[in-house]
Amino acid sequence: MTRKRVGGRKSWRVETLVRHIEHPRSKAEFRILIDELRTRDVSELFEAAEILHKHAEDHSSYVPYWDCVYELRKRESEEVFETAIQLCKSRRVRDRQLGSFVLGDDTRPKRRFNREALDQLHLMLKTETNPTVLHAILYGIGGAQDWDNMREIKRIVSLLDHESEKVRLGVIEVLLHRSDRTSIATLIHLSRDKSAHIRDWATFGLGFESSGDTPRIRKALVERLTDEDFDTRRGAISGLAERKEPRVRSALIDALNQIDATASSYEASLVFYAVEDFGDKSLIPLIDHKISAVNVNEKGYWLEYARVARDRLAGED
Repeated sequence: MTRKRVGGRKSWRVETLVRHIEHPRSKAEFRILIDELRTRDVSELFEAAEILHKHAEDHSSYVPYWDCVYELRKRESEEVFETAIQLCKSRRVRDRQLGSFVLGDDTRPKRRFNREALDQLHLMLKTETNPTVLHAILYGIGGAQDWDNMREIKRIVSLLDHESEKVRLGVIEVLLHRSDRTSIATLIHLSRDKSAHIRDWATFGLGFESSGDTPRIRKALVERLTDEDFDTRRGAISGLAERKEPRVRSALIDALNQIDATASSYEASLVFYAVEDFGDKSLIPLIDHKISAVNVNEKGYWLEYARVARDRLAGED
């Protein structure tokens, strides 16, 4: 099966769809959009995704583009699979990127054509040089892989020092759930990357997603306790607290001390979750102090997280 290149006058159905989904939406409007996408046939969805990719680049908003990708992924038909395969063989970067995104699916690794999709993505990985497409391929492999038979791991790991941050991020996305020595060593290497974004995700992988708990992993997480990046630092604290690593206590106290009434719910919740995991009752007075220091006229969005952490610590045997 071959796919005709989109060109000339667009179908009125696709034009209507694009106009509908390229504008900001409320939650109610989002539900309407999902129903709208379900009424479109496969060719229209691929056509809309192509148009919306250009829109996404111009407006730095990829949500409508991904709406189409997600809907295509749900349709486990031969038409979707064959069209995605043809896109992967295209000379156009945008086509190969879309084809790779459609072939990958991080929610249904046992879907129809999953093995064939992986074969195509691994085949592309042997020759692809464009960073944008490489990231899409790795993203696809990360979502579609079956965890018991991950092939070509050495080729993926060979990209750990790629000049493109997107590609290095793609490597992490493949390795997040793996606990073999090669994958862990790669995540440790990337946890020291020059990019804060890469360090953050690699540290997250070591702290939460990777199932191992070894001295090497703990040492790598301890190194990140003084990272200049907030998210990386908090990820290290959380990972070590979950392992009840004594060396995290000082960093955990510092993180608690930095919380004030203006702290965001997100920032504070990470700290209080870590306090719960660490399970040190001696931190209860510090939590009490934080709670009492919030003025009644201040909102203190994180107060509920603090109270829950305090109560759970107090209730532990």
